[in-house]
Amino acid sequence: MGTLAPLQRRKLAGRFALLDRDGDGTLTEADVLALAERICTRLHPPADLQRQIHAACAELWAHLAEADLDGDARVCFEEYALAASTHPDGTVVRLAEAVFRTLDTDGSGSLEAGEYAVLLEVMGGSPHETAAVLARLDFDGTGTIERQEFLAACLDYFVSTDPTAPGNWVFGTPAAPGPPGAAGSHNRKL
Repeated sequence: MGTLAPLQRRKLAGRFALLDRDGDGTLTEADVLALAERICTRLHPPADLQRQIHAACAELWAHLAEADLDGDARVCFEEYALAASTHPDGTVVRLAEAVFRTLDTDGSGSLEAGEYAVLLEVMGGSPHETAAVLARLDFDGTGTIERQEFLAACLDYFVSTDPTAPGNWVFGTPAAPGPPGAAGSHNRKL
């Protein structure tokens, strides 16, 4: 991906804040693996999906650890941004796929408003934003988010530099403009 655009840095600042559970400004393996625990604790997926979610988060940490330039087993925001600039799309897709299958509680192959609201809550957004998110991510107008729409939106979130891209909404209202990577560069802890 190369150098990150200001929009990408703002989105990453929100994801970084979500992962940095102790708020110390760095990510550790425990921080990243805690995301898998939060997802599994809140959504109660079957054992096979729990393994997939944990494996995808472990893969994410392995990728982030490669960007740990000072070797302190902690990833600061700049190291995180460096890792994100070369983020393997497969990791995003594998985690998104497992989360989608977990959220799709009725097995319909799509996420209805109530199912998507749970994702927003788990990822730090507000379930009250569900209608606005669905309106932007429902590309085919069915009133639900199909698997391919969800996967495309998740990937778009991490790679798009277009401020109007629908994928910017995958976790709720997009981050407000501000100094990229600086405190306050997102309008809430995502």
